[in-house]
Amino acid sequence: MRVNSESIYEYERSPRLLLAAFRLLCIRGSFLSEYYAMLDPAHWKEMELKWIVAECVSHFSARKAAPQFQTLRMRLEADTNLDDEGAKRILRILDKLDTFELDDETCAYVLATFEGFITYRATLYAIHAAQEFVQDGDLDAAVQVVRESQNVRRYNDTWLTLPDDAPRFFEWFDPEALALATVPIGIDPLDKKLGGGGRKGELGIIVAPLGFGKSQFLVHIGATAFRKGLNVVHFTFENSEEETLARYDYNLLDTDSDVLLQFKPDEERFLQVFKRMQEYGGRLKIKKLQGSSTTAVDLSQYLTRLAETEFVADVVIVDYGDLMAAARRSSHQSKKYEELQTVFEELREVASEHNCVLWTASQANRDGLKGKRVLTEHIADALGKAFTADIIISMSKDKKERDGHDATIAVDDGDEPPDNGVRILHLLKLRRGGSDNWWVSARAHFSQAKLVVLDWEEPNDDDIVIQPSTIWGSGSQRKAAE
Repeated sequence: MRVNSESIYEYERSPRLLLAAFRLLCIRGSFLSEYYAMLDPAHWKEMELKWIVAECVSHFSARKAAPQFQTLRMRLEADTNLDDEGAKRILRILDKLDTFELDDETCAYVLATFEGFITYRATLYAIHAAQEFVQDGDLDAAVQVVRESQNVRRYNDTWLTLPDDAPRFFEWFDPEALALATVPIGIDPLDKKLGGGGRKGELGIIVAPLGFGKSQFLVHIGATAFRKGLNVVHFTFENSEEETLARYDYNLLDTDSDVLLQFKPDEERFLQVFKRMQEYGGRLKIKKLQGSSTTAVDLSQYLTRLAETEFVADVVIVDYGDLMAAARRSSHQSKKYEELQTVFEELREVASEHNCVLWTASQANRDGLKGKRVLTEHIADALGKAFTADIIISMSKDKKERDGHDATIAVDDGDEPPDNGVRILHLLKLRRGGSDNWWVSARAHFSQAKLVVLDWEEPNDDDIVIQPSTIWGSGSQRKAAE
């Protein structure tokens, strides 16, 4: 649809523009988030639009996502305040919006002008309301309603204030509230240290040298969310979709890869473990992409399209961020580490825009492979990623395995020590108030793509030495004692 004018009055002349705008409100969370604070059902004279605006605002306030048409139809069916004729009128407009074909040009026009049209509708409402107040002799109310219409803005002008909001501490940090706001990663001591896990809008990074199991750990995190009944989107740049799905199968079916291959899809033992997977209630989408040509904008668009099919991601796995391209490149951004910093900044923006927890991985440098612990300075092109991430967890091999001193495994002189799967998970950063001085041991079960905590106690100060950080300039990092 070609629109020659940029006037807001085009919305009054062209019903297609109203359909386009309201379709975006119903299906696209990023669009609704831009405008929900300035949307008021009273500003819309059409009964159908009043109802849709009210439902979109209510749904976004509770879920931070667009409602989608199936949800709106369910709410319409349950709305006892509507008469039959009103319900039919709303259902007809929902059907029109659901089948409306939104082309790129119309979408761009709506994005550029919808704020002005909302302001225009708010002003019209204020004029009519003020006239009624004047007729009733209430001049103060007339002035007030006009002033309120002038304050309709896209930005959210709410503030937290002390001492007024101090009691809300108990609302935010109540254990039940935290459980709803966080997504565990499936390592109990680490989840406890993280205050329940990752939180919506946060970017978490797993750091390890090549071959330490970063991709397996990412699957472990995604499978944990699946077990909680959440929606998981897994983007893979190296492993195939089939291999990635197989790893989730091994984890969620609690069955070793070699054992699962012996099953038949119709035999009882497979049906039993498959039923267990179904009972978790989670859903998973996997997509293989070409990392060097994929940007955070591409990932955001995929998530938006999934949301239009009523699959709203709670957790997004990106395997892994080092392989991606930056969507925003400046003329002076020629060095690889500068581009990677931009990539990780953009991934954090995706987490914020789609209100999800986003986990990715990053390669440690050669010094990290040699060291007893993978620390912040061992992250390849570290500085930008370290500043951007909300959570950084490194994976190291334990001392016995690294030096080939595992007494349970015979090692010939000159041979590479076998991998016993023991990993040290070191919390390097927790932006919201954690510590970079903490770790836990876990064993990686590669045949089931999961990690299991070993016998664990809180790290003791006698087991560590404190050294100045080479990244932050102050503070401390823990390092295993000799």
